[in-house]
Amino acid sequence: MERLMAEAADDGDGIGRSSASGSGGLDLDRQSSNASASSASRGSHQGGGGNQPQQQQQQQAQHKPQEMSYVQMAKAGYQELVNAIIRPPRAEYKEEALGPPAFSFCGRRFTRTDFALVTKRGMALQCSHWEPVERHSARIPVVIYMHGNSSARVEVLPQLSYLLSLGLAVFSFDFAGSGKSDGQYVSLGYYEREDLMCVIAHLRATDVVSTIALWGRSMGAATSLMHAHRDPSIACMMLDSPFAELRQLCEEMVDKAKEQGINVPNFVTSIAIRMIRGSVKKQADFDILDISPIAHADRSFVPALFVHGEHDDFVSTRCNFFFRDWVMASQTDWVMGKWVMVLKIFAC
Repeated sequence: MERLMAEAADDGDGIGRSSASGSGGLDLDRQSSNASASSASRGSHQGGGGNQPQQQQQQQAQHKPQEMSYVQMAKAGYQELVNAIIRPPRAEYKEEALGPPAFSFCGRRFTRTDFALVTKRGMALQCSHWEPVERHSARIPVVIYMHGNSSARVEVLPQLSYLLSLGLAVFSFDFAGSGKSDGQYVSLGYYEREDLMCVIAHLRATDVVSTIALWGRSMGAATSLMHAHRDPSIACMMLDSPFAELRQLCEEMVDKAKEQGINVPNFVTSIAIRMIRGSVKKQADFDILDISPIAHADRSFVPALFVHGEHDDFVSTRCNFFFRDWVMASQTDWVMGKWVMVLKIFAC
């Protein structure tokens, strides 16, 4: 069984590269079989009706559901798990979806500036910066919003009106590997924290922002946690549905895959995780064991508010229970004393 999973991992790496712009788990063998059946059907029509039983057999074979072997199911299901981590469906949108570059809201005028920042890895990040035209001071607070897995900077739009009404500037961007930014893969926080560092360095260099707050959802929340201990000057964080550890998330995805009929037997779950780790390292160049937001949490002194959706189908509520248990066990004054609606305090 371990050899079968290894074959799935080796073949899956090739499938992942060929389907990087879409969802994973593409079964090339099944496509070939369907193409052959279609070709045979066309040939029977061209040959006339001289062999009716043969035509009927070909039609029945064409419409019969194609059965997959255990190896094929393992390969397809395995690559779906890998792509769920490093190559989820990429969010597509038109820049017009970001709204007008200049607008009025609550009797005040605002502008949006779009531009690209280049990271140390050479990736161009597509960014948007919303600012008020009339300022009460030259430097004002800014909220950096970071989107979730399989999303993009347009995700900030539902939060935009609330944040702007507080007198804040808002900055949002597409992580590398997401939306319109460069990059083929995402890393659920590992490289995204370097993207965040690039954005923060840019904002501080402009001299138009005072304090900086982070608002992240799912992958964006994990990125915030993995960066905060490196920058204690961050004013506060709003963390929507962060996961505790990527390994734990992988185990939950294996469980969900089994619920959906993907063939991952119970006794090979640990083997599957090990194979996923190797494939992720080979394709996207990071170790899933290094993605552990909760391991970074006790090194951060940035006040934070954790939020989680009850029906989140990617990060389970069990992850937030890990953070809750850690908070209760930490017994640190800064956590217990600042477990508040931090954005309102930040805006004052």
